[in-house]
Amino acid sequence: MKNFLAMTDIDDAGLERVLKKSQTNKQRMQARQQPEMVFPQGGGATFGTIKASFRTYGSQMNAAVWSGGRFDYYGPDNLAGKKYYGFREPPRHLAAILDEWGSTDVLSVRCHEDAALHEMAERLQESRIALINALSVNEHPLQALADLAVLREFYGQEDFEKMVIAFIGPWNNVSRSLALACAKLRIDYRQSLPKHVFGDGDATWEKAQQIAAAHGSKMEFIPDAFDAATDANVVSADVFASMGPEKDKASELAAIFQHHRITPDVMSRTRHVSDDTRRGVFIHCMPIEDEADLAVYDGPDSLIIPQAGFRAFTLPALWEEMGILKPRQQQ
Repeated sequence: MKNFLAMTDIDDAGLERVLKKSQTNKQRMQARQQPEMVFPQGGGATFGTIKASFRTYGSQMNAAVWSGGRFDYYGPDNLAGKKYYGFREPPRHLAAILDEWGSTDVLSVRCHEDAALHEMAERLQESRIALINALSVNEHPLQALADLAVLREFYGQEDFEKMVIAFIGPWNNVSRSLALACAKLRIDYRQSLPKHVFGDGDATWEKAQQIAAAHGSKMEFIPDAFDAATDANVVSADVFASMGPEKDKASELAAIFQHHRITPDVMSRTRHVSDDTRRGVFIHCMPIEDEADLAVYDGPDSLIIPQAGFRAFTLPALWEEMGILKPRQQQ
């Protein structure tokens, strides 16, 4: 796997390996133990973004430093513009310069248009630099890795494989990646939002349905939030207006999704996979806005803090799967 731009770039076995290794990484990172796999000497990670994010920046930095590499950051002040897919200059030029400097092994990019990522990927075809989508308008695959890693930790492997996840809210980059990942892992997935907004879905929904059918799992659209949450083991949510043109319609979208806010009543419909005396859990990619009650965000069923932590623990696992990190003794 040269690049990780979409959830379909990783095969099923590779996805399972990343989730398993992420748990090991968490234990070692929190114990301040050295990693088994590290960057080649003199190498490291670069993170470029036109949309600032505390969690993405922090997870990239912590993962790179723990993995024995350098960490270079270029934020909106360095990169953002209006002419080239939201960049100040052509994305291929940025990729070419990083390649010329020679110190980057993996470049993670947070942007709007997927076209910018594809332009960079084309320029880096013959480069040592691997490219990762750290968020785009169509997908957020790194978030899906963290989502599933924290759920695997919470439920354990046996219950994890039996989960039903209900994503209540917009069909966007976060839900697309999560739906594809669930389909690949044979996890039942429900998408809940107003029918007139969802329509017949899109190419990603069709792809997720095809993968789920081939793996024997379910991919369901359930318009009513309470129906979607009933007997689900996980409720996932995201901001109603995330990025790009959506931000200009924040008030309109809040009205559209007013019946898809996550309240304690919604969570009361959920259940634990194997313990009928307990409810299901809540996840959210953060930052929080008005798509759930504070009683849900900060409640006993919320996993949002450990979920955010896994943004750092999954990265070295992904870098290892991509062949970027090498065994420490070889350095």
